[in-house]
Amino acid sequence: MVEELTKERVIEGVTYMETLKKGAMELIGKRIGEGLLDPDMVESAMGVEKLLATDRLLANRNIHYEDIDVAVDRLNLHEDEDFKNCIEDEEWESEGSDEEEHDHSHDDGDLEQNSDGEDF
Repeated sequence: MVEELTKERVIEGVTYMETLKKGAMELIGKRIGEGLLDPDMVESAMGVEKLLATDRLLANRNIHYEDIDVAVDRLNLHEDEDFKNCIEDEEWESEGSDEEEHDHSHDDGDLEQNSDGEDF
């Protein structure tokens, strides 16, 4: 059943997904820098990370990813400034062109975590 999300819940969900996306981009950049991921696999890796993020969104925020799109349309948030401010320009599927710019010199240990402290 589709939950009718409020504007605040939509922004909460989108902000959380953006945080997870940044963590995924950093992790993938680090793995490329360490030679653990072929740069040609970035798009596939981001697809996997997006699936994991949608699961985390439901588990940690009790928001179905699909409900966000429905609510954005229902609430006409495409032109809402608060909504637009919480969305980054980068897309999950279009990563990889600037991986060389990331600093891959630090080691956070064997277990990777996003900025919320959740394991990747």
